[in-house]
Amino acid sequence: MLFYSKVGKLALRERLLDKIPWRGDESVLDVGCGRGLLAVGAAKRVSSGTVTGVDVW
Repeated sequence: MLFYSKVGKLALRERLLDKIPWRGDESVLDVGCGRGLLAVGAAKRVSSGTVTGVDVW
């Protein structure tokens, strides 16, 4: 049940985002981002691009 902990979610996010060959200048759109866990992880990898997260609360 590690996935349900914050540590587990962050570890899963890192494994998922590590599979993407980032260049650093991407434009990323995270639709249905919730609290933005994946968007924040992507923003850490995109140095000169943009990351936008959109959700309905």
